[in-house]
Amino acid sequence: MSFSDIAGRLRQHTDSAGQTGSSPRNFDELYLLRARILGVLIRDAREAAELSQAECASRVGVAPEQLEQWELGQAMPSLPQLELLAFALNLPISHFWGTQTLQRRAEQKHIDAAEYTTLRGKLLGGLLRAARERLNRLMGLWGVQTAFRLPERLPDLPAQTRELPDIERIAIEQRLDVQGAKLAAEQTARNLAISLSLEASEVLEHFQWSAETSDPEGLRGELADVALYLLQLASVSGIDLEQAILDKIRANWNRSWSEESE
Repeated sequence: MSFSDIAGRLRQHTDSAGQTGSSPRNFDELYLLRARILGVLIRDAREAAELSQAECASRVGVAPEQLEQWELGQAMPSLPQLELLAFALNLPISHFWGTQTLQRRAEQKHIDAAEYTTLRGKLLGGLLRAARERLNRLMGLWGVQTAFRLPERLPDLPAQTRELPDIERIAIEQRLDVQGAKLAAEQTARNLAISLSLEASEVLEHFQWSAETSDPEGLRGELADVALYLLQLASVSGIDLEQAILDKIRANWNRSWSEESE
């Protein structure tokens, strides 16, 4: 029976354990299969470490005959002995819980060069497409504008550098993200101003036909909307509304109407 057949039998035992109504498991056969697999793994690991049975047995502290019994599946090492084996062969102890030899693992890690090149090309192509889409969004391009082609090489540097004392300020002003944020703030302020004027017109409707409002609760809500839009507009415009009101009161207090009329 080959090693793969032994491992297959062990997997069948493991799978049958989870099936309800299955026949009782044969623990004697299960122990024998596990011992055979463990023996193959021990021998494979010892040969990979280029150790003889005598050298490996000496490192673990057992007789060579006992190590041979382990490798033949005629006996199984205890857990402390298995830990010593893993340490002596420079392997994690979990290697001996599996069903794969070191040679099999090495074969699975082998990657065909042509297949690797193809996969890498697809990966790089996807990354380049994603980078191009991000560049299109940053530049505000759409439709046929996205069909631009980048130059093969960057332009040559000028022979002499120009004096640009405000280079940092210019760079900040020309950054697309800064321009976009500024435009968004301006649009927000404009929209707030429009909303403020609309809410103010709704306040005026309460007094369109009489000097008193017939809906005090509705007027209360409209005035609250006006105040909210006013506060938001002052905030996005960078205006200290409280200080502006105090300055206006002070200016009106000191204002001389007679002097202005002259």
